[in-house]
Amino acid sequence: NPVHELGYIRLAQYLEGKHRYAETFEVLRDAQKHIPDSITLIRLEGRLFQGLGMYPEAEKFYTEQIEKKPDNPLFFLDRSQMYWRVKNHELALEDARKAISLNPDLFDSHYLIGVILGRKTDPENLEMISLALEALISASKINNKNPDVWLRISDLWQRKGESKKAMLAMFRAVELSPESKFYLRRYTVLQEKE
Repeated sequence: NPVHELGYIRLAQYLEGKHRYAETFEVLRDAQKHIPDSITLIRLEGRLFQGLGMYPEAEKFYTEQIEKKPDNPLFFLDRSQMYWRVKNHELALEDARKAISLNPDLFDSHYLIGVILGRKTDPENLEMISLALEALISASKINNKNPDVWLRISDLWQRKGESKKAMLAMFRAVELSPESKFYLRRYTVLQEKE
């Protein structure tokens, strides 16, 4: 069945798991010939480039996909994540914002913007912290079940000197992931400071 998308996906994942990368690329490219509209297959190929650390190839690949389908926010998101990995923060932000302009409900784009803007600077830039907080709060409105979002929100509130808000956000992370020793420890430290 040459148009069975899931079959190609499973085979590609199997080959990748066995470190047979050349064959993985072959399967994904063959699959795209049979199913040219499959966004999943395209994204898998892009992730394979990234997973192998082939960032120039990944950038070229994503740029080609964006030229073919400029209204697809997922390609902008994927390229944004790739730029973040190679520490090109400006291009990562640009692509993440473009993804949001195409799909305002894309959790990963809001989250990534929050992470990029929230990275620690010396001295601390309160305006950047506020923008990061805004992005992460937007992400939490799309998916409020992600404990890492609440951890990051807590950290940003703490950096702004808002200890009560930091504690509330951390409590939410602990509620979502009570088995996490890291979250519990951080929540305890915030309580002790309060």
